[in-house]
Amino acid sequence: RYFKELIVLSHYENLKEHFKRIAHLEHLSAMAGWDEQVMMPVGGGQARADALATLDETIHNQLTLPQVGEWLAGVSQESLSKEDTQNVHMMHREHKLHSCLPSHLVVEISKASTLAQQAWRKLRAENNWAEFSPYLQKCVELTRELANRRGDAFALTPYDSLLEQYSPGLREAQFQSVFEHLSTELPSLIQKAMEHQKNKDLIEINGPFPVAKQKELGLKVIEALGFDFERGRVDVSHHPFCGGVPDDVRMTTRYNDQDFMTAMMGLCHETGHAKYEQQLPIKWRYQPVGKALGMTVHESQSLVVEMQACRSSAYMKFFAPLASEYLGASEGLTADNLYRHYTQVKPDYIRVDADELTYPLHVILRYELERALIAGDIQVNDLPSLWNEKMQAYLGVNTLGNDKDGVMQDVHWPAGIFGYFPAYTLGAIVASQIFETMNKQLPGLLEQISQGEFEEFFAWLETNIHSKGSLIPMDRLLSQTTGDVFSSKRYLNYLENKYLA
Repeated sequence: RYFKELIVLSHYENLKEHFKRIAHLEHLSAMAGWDEQVMMPVGGGQARADALATLDETIHNQLTLPQVGEWLAGVSQESLSKEDTQNVHMMHREHKLHSCLPSHLVVEISKASTLAQQAWRKLRAENNWAEFSPYLQKCVELTRELANRRGDAFALTPYDSLLEQYSPGLREAQFQSVFEHLSTELPSLIQKAMEHQKNKDLIEINGPFPVAKQKELGLKVIEALGFDFERGRVDVSHHPFCGGVPDDVRMTTRYNDQDFMTAMMGLCHETGHAKYEQQLPIKWRYQPVGKALGMTVHESQSLVVEMQACRSSAYMKFFAPLASEYLGASEGLTADNLYRHYTQVKPDYIRVDADELTYPLHVILRYELERALIAGDIQVNDLPSLWNEKMQAYLGVNTLGNDKDGVMQDVHWPAGIFGYFPAYTLGAIVASQIFETMNKQLPGLLEQISQGEFEEFFAWLETNIHSKGSLIPMDRLLSQTTGDVFSSKRYLNYLENKYLA
């Protein structure tokens, strides 16, 4: 009956209706995935893995139906607007991403990644690499097959095909020289910054900070940032993330009663993701062109909030009184001291807690390892020692025997997410370029941030980035917005001005 009803429509109208139904299934998948990480009892793990695999297979089958191919072939004969043409282009892309994969592989990947994440949550806490590595091995084997199939379909290298999945149009050739430049220049810049900060007084901020009070403070922060609580919520998970859909955004963070600063910046970061989703174009809801423009742009939106706006001295003038109100006044909770803490350069183990200068090296390390993994140049069992070698080379940190703070610290690989990590550093570069542009166009911006006023900040992002969805290719959107795509020189100049001044 469904296809009988659709047959009277144009090819394009058929496609729009079909992709709307797929979006509804993706909505349910997002909610089930969020629940699996946040609310699900441990005993439900296998059943949820099976259910998610069935749902992923259903979405895959809907994307690869013969009728979809027929409609895509026929739509070329129809007269469409520029925006509709781009929507069709994105439909072609999604159809092609799935048509090259057999449904059994989709099911295997879904089950393996869900079970690996469940194992990761338990085994990371135990520092148990030996028991965890077989789960990761399975994810790597399946991802290699996926990457090879998609590489053949798109005429790309296997790793470029993974980049395509998360950042449409992104290729290694666009950022390899950027990463090489950063990995060469950042170690010396880190040392200079640490030497520069030696003479700056830093008052320790000691806990405990009750988690209940941290949650209240966090809610005030994201309320000021403009998070729409009628279309979203905040919870706790092992690894902070933002998921859901534009009309039901799910954010998470994690709390430590001895350190409130990590949770607060985690919330700022995830609110950047959330605002992007909540401000996507309503006109194109449920259509491919209405989705966010890949994870490089998504990470630029989280990092322009966290690193640019909320790690600024201006923001600390707003935040410090709030922190004192909820956590109790102390000599350490001044705007100047908080700013020094949030911009303190200190090589350490954990990426999500890293300062702005060491953060890109954490990401480059992961990119280099996952690229070699997918190519088969290294194997899963090589990871702990190679991780330690690179951490020592880039950051002078030893992780040997400390896998929970080393190779096991991120959820991405057990989640089957390979090809995502470059988006973090590329997003940081873009975020610095965006904020520089915003300050030129909005001369009162820093004063507004110091007052906790973010309306103009997010209105600018909505106009220039969020409302565009996927209507414009990434390179063109970024060059139109900031004048550059990925400028390592411009990024390093920004870091030097901020940390060596």
